[in-house]
This record gives sequence, C-alpha cells and structure tokens, in this order.
Amino acid sequence: LIAIKSRNCIVLSPHPGATRCVVETARIMREAAITAGLPPEAIGCLEAISSEGTEALMKHQKTAVILATGGLGLVRAAYSSGKPAFGVVG
Repeated sequence: LIAIKSRNCIVLSPHPGATRCVVETARIMREAAITAGLPPEAIGCLEAISSEGTEALMKHQKTAVILATGGLGLVRAAYSSGKPAFGVVG
C-alpha cells in the first residue's frame, strides 16, 4: 500500500510457503486498484517463485527500491543488489 499511495508500482515476490496467499492478496488489491482507476500493471506478483527470479527482480533496471522481509540471506541479497533497500529479518 505504501508504494501505491506514493504513486509507484509494486511487484511482490512471495516466500514459497506463502505463494498462494500473496498471489491472491495481489489479485484482490489489483481488482480494487483498477476499480479506483489505477492501471492494471501497477500491482504485480511473481507466481513462479525462485531465488533466481527474486534476484533478477531486485537487479532489474526499473527497480528503484527494495523492501525485503524474511531470512538473512534475502535481506543480504537486497542490500547487495546495488539498489536502495530496506530489510527486516524475521
């Protein structure tokens, strides 16, 4: 919601154990956003989860900021991606 409220797009990369929940949450958010006038591509979610996919997303040229929550490895990857990153190990 922070990204959308600040008029930015967001792409979610869920933990493998929470993929179905996060994909469904993104779908619900996307439907509500479209109804409110947001472009459909403003909210995205990776559905085929892999560490390579997450790493590619973090290093993509259009990625401006990373918010990484999870294990220490993910947070370290976010910090070493070359992009501004906020990390929370939990």
